[in-house]
Order: sequence, then structure tokens, then C-alpha cells
Amino acid sequence: MTFPSAIGGVPYREDLAPSIVFAVAYGCLLPLVIYRFLNRKSLTTLLIGTCIFAIGRIVTFALRASQAANESKRFSLGLTSFIQSDIALGYIGIASDLSNIIRTLLTTPTYGSDTYVQSAEAGSRYRFWISSAKLNDAEESLKHKKFPGMPPEGTSDHPRTRRWIRIGTVSLLYALIVATILGGTAAGNFENIVEGKYSAQTAMSLRFASTGLALGLLLCIIGATIWGYLYLPRINKRGCVLVYSIGTMMCVIAVYRLTVMGNTTDSLQSTARGSLNSRSDKAVFYILHALPEWLSIALLLAFNTRREFNTGLVGDWRYRDETQQELKKRLKQEEAHRNKLKLRDIKLPEQALLR
Repeated sequence: MTFPSAIGGVPYREDLAPSIVFAVAYGCLLPLVIYRFLNRKSLTTLLIGTCIFAIGRIVTFALRASQAANESKRFSLGLTSFIQSDIALGYIGIASDLSNIIRTLLTTPTYGSDTYVQSAEAGSRYRFWISSAKLNDAEESLKHKKFPGMPPEGTSDHPRTRRWIRIGTVSLLYALIVATILGGTAAGNFENIVEGKYSAQTAMSLRFASTGLALGLLLCIIGATIWGYLYLPRINKRGCVLVYSIGTMMCVIAVYRLTVMGNTTDSLQSTARGSLNSRSDKAVFYILHALPEWLSIALLLAFNTRREFNTGLVGDWRYRDETQQELKKRLKQEEAHRNKLKLRDIKLPEQALLR
């Protein structure tokens, strides 16, 4: 009986050094993870998945190192199944974060001067500004609407373009969830596949469907980035380059997986052709799968994602633009807050303070 070969193979002694190297490399990213969450200027919820992934990869490569050093653990179906699941879903998780990032990156330059306050960056900074500024600063900002990155006065608004961007990126996210479910089902049943309790052919089909879908969606992300770079004059160009670079590296992983996942083996211990346990197979795995993942995470953490992609704290959370009724409600709340600031700034006469 044959079954799909494990991506990256089963760790042998030669896997010990590269597994330790990658575990340490991900460990070196931990200070950046902590810094991004503690620094208010770079804190954004869009990086939560990326940070969890970075921490999870330390565990994954530590387990691979343990298998490489310990023969009793090397062929553990439970450990191998867990590692296969983590490896199968990691790059799709990064792609999901990219879909959220590109949504904010593309919607921000579509706002006009009158609607920019609704953007992710302006909304997040404005809420902090109005809640912490002194009265004069707050009233001045309200009067002139001078928020960081705001387009020049008279800049036209493009609500239709913004609407289609939101529809497209939300569709991307849902499709990536489907790819995650397909890949997770196949990888999560690896132990059952080896024991003959789950159809190997079904698992193979699910793996191909998941990876093929993920590759197509990554190409859509890259295409949308190129479109934004060329046709949205006020877009953050460096942010586009970063998304393009990370998306391309994720495509490398997907193509690699499509190339090798058709291989089958009759035993986890086999080193025959197609088992993905040879030294050359392992080298290709570390270069074309493990390395691009680490580089992508390092880029997302090294650069200030909140600033580079104009995400604010939570990104573009709106499913539609603000209605007139919502606008009136917000202005009413702002007026009430300004009144509170005025009361806070009132200086009582000294006689009143002595009473």
C-alpha cells in the first residue's frame, strides 16, 4: 500500500542542523513580535496570525530536530501528522494576512479629502488624537481635518472602486479559508492515511485542490498589487513592493508543493525515489519552502506594517462607507466629547477651590 509522501520528508540525522538553524532563526524574531505588540505606533491586529505563526514554527522545527536526533521519535505518526499539518497551512495563513493588508493598502488611496476620516489609518489616529489631545489641539484638528496622510483639499472620492476592492478582498479571504479547510483535512489525516484508515487518493486530491486554490489566490493578490501600483496614484509604493515580494515567495512555496506532492511511498522509512527523504529532497524543501516562509515573516515584522500599509489598529474593518445617518451620529458624539474637553479645561477661581 502506498500513501502520499510527507512534505519535507521524515527528519533523519542530516535534518538536525537545518532544523536547529530555523528554530533559532524564528526565535530571533521573537523580540520583534514583542516589540510590535508593545509599541503603540506599530501595533495592529492584522499581524496576530503572523506572530502566532512565527511562534508555532519554533515548535515545529524543534520537533523536527527532536525527531532527527531521536530514532524512537523519528517515525512517530502523531508527531509527523502534526508537523505535516503545520507545514501545509503556514503559507496559506500568511496569504490570509496579505489579503487583509492589501485591502487596507488599496482602499486608503480611494478616499477623497472629505471622506478620508473614514479610512483605517485616519480613523485609528483620530480616535487616539481626540481622546488624548488638549482642547485647543482637538478643536484645531476638527476644524481643519488635518490628519496624517490626508489627501489635498478637493481630492475626489472613489466609492465605487473602494466597494469593489472590499468585495474582491473579502472573497479572497473566504476562498483562502476554503483552501485552509481542504489542506487541513488532508494533512490532519496523515496518520490515518498511513494506517490505511483514510483514502490516500482522497487525501491526494484534497492536497492538490488546496495548494492549487492557494496559488491562484496568491496570483490574484499579486495582480491586485500591481494594479494598485499602476492605477492608484496615492498608494504607498513601498507597501506594494513588500506585498508583491511576500506574495511571490508564497507562490514559490505553492509551486514547490504542487511539484512534489504527487510523490508516493510505501513506508516512512523509505529513502527510495519519490519518498522525499533523500538529501537533495530535503535541501530543496529547506530552500524553497522553509526559507521563503521565514523571509516573509521577517519582512512583515521588520517593517512597521501599520505605517507601511496604512492599516491603523484593525485595518479596513468597514464593509461599506459611512451613511448620512451614521455620519450625523458620529458628529454628535464628537460634539459631546468636545464639550467634555471644554469642561476639563475650565480653570475654577481660587476662591472656589478653597471651598
